[in-house]
Amino acid sequence: RGRKSTSRSTGGAKVARPKTVRPAGVVGHGFQVCPIRVMGFPQAPFGVSDFCLRGLFGSGERNKSFSDREIIKVLAAPPEKHQRLLETAKRLPEILMANDPPLANSAELYGSLALMTESAHWRDQDGPVCYVNGQSDVDFVVDMRKNVAPYSIVKQLCSKETWKLVGQVQVHKFSSTQFTLLGSFDEETGESKEAKEKVYLDLTCIESPLQFNRFKKRQEAFRKVFLQVRKHLEAKFGMEGPLAFDAYIHLLKAFAAKVPHSAISVYQATCIGLFTLKIGHFRLKRSLSLALCFFEGFLRFCYQFYSDTETPFAFDGNALGYRRQSIDLSNGRLLARQITSWRSELYFRSVEINHLSTRPDEWMNVTHSLDPQQVSMEALQLLERSFPVTGEDAFLLGAPPDVWLCDSRF
Repeated sequence: RGRKSTSRSTGGAKVARPKTVRPAGVVGHGFQVCPIRVMGFPQAPFGVSDFCLRGLFGSGERNKSFSDREIIKVLAAPPEKHQRLLETAKRLPEILMANDPPLANSAELYGSLALMTESAHWRDQDGPVCYVNGQSDVDFVVDMRKNVAPYSIVKQLCSKETWKLVGQVQVHKFSSTQFTLLGSFDEETGESKEAKEKVYLDLTCIESPLQFNRFKKRQEAFRKVFLQVRKHLEAKFGMEGPLAFDAYIHLLKAFAAKVPHSAISVYQATCIGLFTLKIGHFRLKRSLSLALCFFEGFLRFCYQFYSDTETPFAFDGNALGYRRQSIDLSNGRLLARQITSWRSELYFRSVEINHLSTRPDEWMNVTHSLDPQQVSMEALQLLERSFPVTGEDAFLLGAPPDVWLCDSRF
């Protein structure tokens, strides 16, 4: 901010490639670490510039330039939507605890609405920053009382005919039942159904105290990584780091929403996006804003890692891809596959081993439902539409694919 455009350049000097990092063989529990652990962030100076992200915002926006701040303004939920979600989140615990005895021991908010960070980049905003967009819902995890059926909560919410059950999924492995409801608490304010927009409410009801504790620990691990990466960017890029991070999260959510057939969820995209930042898989470009540099690196990782080509991408003689490696988000590295019955794997390995002492078959696989081929194809299509090869990229993108996985500028 406040720099001349010429200060965005790295001075024309080439950035040297790092020496290959070769971790020592086996790391605990017999896991072989894949030799592409590229930690840290680029050291090159950066200045904010505008960009044109063609194809993401629709044909009507093709010729409009966006800065990271403008990305947030375009993709973030309007204040009315945000307030509506907050009102719902405030009322739900009161409803669940109204009975005597209450239906649940506790109900805790998680998800996008709970991910609030201090605002360091909005001059006209003093409150926290929230990562809510137009498709966001209200997510609660509910610790059920003993001998109380999860459906009793749905029955209570639907009794006043302002909520409607639209989905239900039971996962025996985690003693949980997830209900998706659509509605509002209109009767509390006396407003008509037409006066207020309905919101989606996701309730994850867990009947086992052990599984409820594990759920909370895994969410804490996610939040820890989320905030650590954001803080790391602030240390490297100053005030522009958190701004770019917040815009990047909104881009990840927009990408997940546009991938058809629910091939990747918002949570899955966010976790993979945090991983690519954690390993430094991006290249700074004068033609792109910082958030777009991050996003391009994310798309290239998704295209390559989840690709099913006959000749897999390789680095130093090692084939790379979701069929061969799993992602460990706790430590930012690739490990050997854990359970090959899953199509792909992403874990918070440290919390599973060090905090929960769970067996590998009890681990929570974040990408259990991800469709690798669909994600790879969608990432490639968006790359071709929105990140065309320029003179700045000609050498790098003409190089073997492994350059994107080990170059020091990522």
